[in-house]
Amino acid sequence: MFSKIRDRNIWTIYAAILLLGIAYGISIALIAHHLDLRGFTKPDMGSLASWFALGIVSFSLPMGGLIRRLSAKTTLVLSLSGYAASVTLFPGLTSFTAIAADRFMDGACSVGIWISCETILLVRAPRGMKAFVTTIYAMAVAIGYVVGPLAAEQIARFASIHQAFLVSGGLAALSALLVVLRLDPDDGTAEHAHEGAHDGAALDPDTGAPLGFGPLLDRIKTSCFGTFAYGYFQASVVLFLPLYLMESRGATPSSSPASSRSGCSSSRTSPGATATATATSGSCACWPSSAP
Repeated sequence: MFSKIRDRNIWTIYAAILLLGIAYGISIALIAHHLDLRGFTKPDMGSLASWFALGIVSFSLPMGGLIRRLSAKTTLVLSLSGYAASVTLFPGLTSFTAIAADRFMDGACSVGIWISCETILLVRAPRGMKAFVTTIYAMAVAIGYVVGPLAAEQIARFASIHQAFLVSGGLAALSALLVVLRLDPDDGTAEHAHEGAHDGAALDPDTGAPLGFGPLLDRIKTSCFGTFAYGYFQASVVLFLPLYLMESRGATPSSSPASSRSGCSSSRTSPGATATATATSGSCACWPSSAP
């Protein structure tokens, strides 16, 4: 694998997205528990997930133009920095409006990260290896999602939930710094790749004419469904699984120092007990210490 991918810029993206994946995993593992401790209801949490999704939807299309204007590297650094700020501020926010705005920013920055990373990888990957390069990218993200919740459990044993979010923000900031220091500036290849392609419009491979909306949607319907399914999984299973397990599996309180510092009462499960991940699902499954 190392001999096939010789461009160090690709490995820089892998390292950055691995750090970010761990940051994602830590925050995802604790968001529902944190909101529950703050007294937010499940409908409130569902609404907050919608604000996150709205950030993704709102900035998906504009992000392509932003990359062309600023460069993929600059967009990636700004998005990583924005996510770092978002996750760092999150535990200190108390009102629904402030948290909704923060979640919207989280979604907007996240989609900027994804599009920037994939743009850089596809431009720099050798012809015939683009699928392989993006597969390794997906693996790096997945590893981060597994390691992050496991790390959150250990952090929460000795620190508060607030401090765990600070660790997540620090990892995202470190990822941005890595990109600043190690990723080469864009070489213009992405811009040249679109020259003469009807301003980037999708083309029919048989006729070379631009595809209309209907034919384009027909060609990408499988990808669209997969993306929708993943988004629904994130907004429902990942968000509510910790609370479901706490309520249904007889979770018991823990006497860890993090419990008292985060405001857990004796009827709550400590963050440490609720941050253990199910590696097979990539979610933040909370396995209580007294699970039957």
